[in-house]
Amino acid sequence: MLHRGKVTNNNNGSGVGPHYSKTFLRHNNRRDTNGHDECNYGSNKKKTVLIVDDDGDYNDANDKDGARRRNRYVKRCTFLFIIGFSFMAGILAGLFLINAGKTSNDDVSKISAAVTTTTLKDDSGKRETMTSWRDKTKRYNANGNHNGRRFPRETEENVDEESDISFKRFHPTYPDFFDEFGTRIVNPEKRRLRVKYYSKMRGGKRSDIFTDPDVNVVGDWQLIDDTNLSSAPKVDYTKVDVTYPKLLYEVPEDLSEYPSLETLGSIMERWPQDNLDNPPLPFRETLLHFNHEDPQEMIAAEKFRDAMLPFKVYNVPDVVKAGELWSDDEYVARGFAEGKQGKMIRKGRGGIAGSCQKSYDNFFAFFTKSHWDYDTMGPPPEYDSNFDYSMWAKHARYADRESIPPNDIHYYYQSGVPREERNLPFEQQSFVSRDLPSLSSKGKSFFMWNPNFNKGIQCRFGERGVTAATHYDSGTNMVAMMVGAKRYVLAPPRECPHLAINNEKTHPTFRHSQLNFARLNEIKDVSDFDRAWIEKASKSDALETIVRAGEILFIPSHWFHYITSLQKSAQCNTRSGVELDGTEEYGNRKTVQRCT
Repeated sequence: MLHRGKVTNNNNGSGVGPHYSKTFLRHNNRRDTNGHDECNYGSNKKKTVLIVDDDGDYNDANDKDGARRRNRYVKRCTFLFIIGFSFMAGILAGLFLINAGKTSNDDVSKISAAVTTTTLKDDSGKRETMTSWRDKTKRYNANGNHNGRRFPRETEENVDEESDISFKRFHPTYPDFFDEFGTRIVNPEKRRLRVKYYSKMRGGKRSDIFTDPDVNVVGDWQLIDDTNLSSAPKVDYTKVDVTYPKLLYEVPEDLSEYPSLETLGSIMERWPQDNLDNPPLPFRETLLHFNHEDPQEMIAAEKFRDAMLPFKVYNVPDVVKAGELWSDDEYVARGFAEGKQGKMIRKGRGGIAGSCQKSYDNFFAFFTKSHWDYDTMGPPPEYDSNFDYSMWAKHARYADRESIPPNDIHYYYQSGVPREERNLPFEQQSFVSRDLPSLSSKGKSFFMWNPNFNKGIQCRFGERGVTAATHYDSGTNMVAMMVGAKRYVLAPPRECPHLAINNEKTHPTFRHSQLNFARLNEIKDVSDFDRAWIEKASKSDALETIVRAGEILFIPSHWFHYITSLQKSAQCNTRSGVELDGTEEYGNRKTVQRCT
């Protein structure tokens, strides 16, 4: 019987096949009358003939039956193994589902302990229950009816009439205990309840709850032909008067000298969040402003970047050029029409996909869909709209033209380019990568100094008033503004305990706060729970800046940012890895990890 390996032909030493080895003892080796190798092994009198074809393949004429038997045996074993493995996997999955389904009433009460619901009555007296997560006076009109909103369900549950809050329900739903001495005791059921709490959504069977319930409703603004209408905002923040601090070329030894911070309460008192038509002018900038075309200033900017301190850069050529192109909505719409990014990348071509979100007011509380549980959290804070870029842009022009109020419906358009696209030829890249080489280069640059840890480009298109909740990003962030302007309120990592940040990784709003800073000026109209957090946040240190078209803002790792679009805007950002150390003065990764 031949062993597996490789045999060497006597005449030329070439291999005669991949399955035989020359380690065998060859007692007899001669050529037969047909010119083929004839091999006799040991005392075995059975002759085995290896017929070697011209292409080097072999044909074991006497061992075909044995090969067939071995192949059948291997296939049979493989089949039995697959059946056994599938059977065991099914048993384990069944046990897990059975265990997950045994949630007792006590468990449910613990899961939903931090969830507050508010019951409202419409004109017909029907009771509809919705989880409270932002100001109901903005979400409902005088008759108690929502502006066209249809609730996915109706129920009658116990109601907590005391609490009407904007962020309590997003806090960790598995609270730890405290003994009589104030010592924290970790809830022993935290992880088990967490698994049960989120396992329902991870299957993706309830994605319909995120779909816009008014998807078939046509707004009056959609019927207007705005081709010849002026869409200029009442205040063009790209042209407002601004004063800048004296330029520094060296990082101060005392980091408390830069950047200049003040309390969040004083910032919002001087310029309330939703008062977009009456800004304080001239606007006083506190961040350094470096000219990209001045080599000396860029050397100084690099020092501040390495010191993990925020600043802005202006006169960036490709950002300015992209702004001219992106001001044409048809140009951007054609860019998005190139194709879905995943399929295009696999085919070796660039492409970018976009999506639109809808909120029933101007505050966007972003969340992870796979972690959202409708049974305990109720309707999501935003919905997925079916608007393409052209339709979003039309509403954004309408929002600028009419200065829509904060409690009206708002839309936010988002898109992203994967990091792999930068490896494609220039002509095959999406319009985002082509127009912004500063953010998409394969090699090191000032704006992407650690390309190996880059995660691509994320773009956000905001309309007037759209406000993104306070959050932090682990990666160092370069934010480029191509069109319009946005107001950024920045806070260092050390302020985390004052901002109601949710740091439970499995929670839908991980890394985010649900504090709406517009409420800082309405503290008399909120609950005691709201008032305590708002007063705490108002005393935190922060700074504000307006990022205008043609500018790039540097946000260090773990710095909090709260963003309001002052007019129709287009912004893209890219990250260059995580900076763990930060600064002793302002905090770092450990600072936010310890935050509760």
